Amino acid sequence: LGSFGPVQMMSSCQVCVAGYYSPGLGLSICASCTPGQFSLSNFSSCLDCAPGSFAPFSNAITCPPCAAGYFANTTGMSACPACVAGTFGNISGLSNCHDCVAGRVSSVNATVCQDCIPGTIASQPRMMSCQL
Repeated sequence: LGSFGPVQMMSSCQVCVAGYYSPGLGLSICASCTPGQFSLSNFSSCLDCAPGSFAPFSNAITCPPCAAGYFANTTGMSACPACVAGTFGNISGLSNCHDCVAGRVSSVNATVCQDCIPGTIASQPRMMSCQL
């Protein structure tokens, strides 16, 4: 497992390189990991990216963290959705965005919440705009 024999009747197998895997014996090629998964060399299967990380392409060897303002709340993500308006992601690698508190607002993919300007208010958490 984790290796292949490119030529029939080979006496030894070659190791599958990172980003590929070999799920069984007697295979002539290694299979590609799909987006949202990764592998290191000599793996017999691909692993899902952990929450807070993603793999956008096939054959990944790592899962980089989601950028600030984005999140991945499940395993095996191929992209990181943006934090919705009224929430924020202040650091990379988040599995969930944080709610803006009452009195503060944010737009999509925000890394911080902004205070309402004097004379306006955000009366509840998770608001995207201040009201008069």
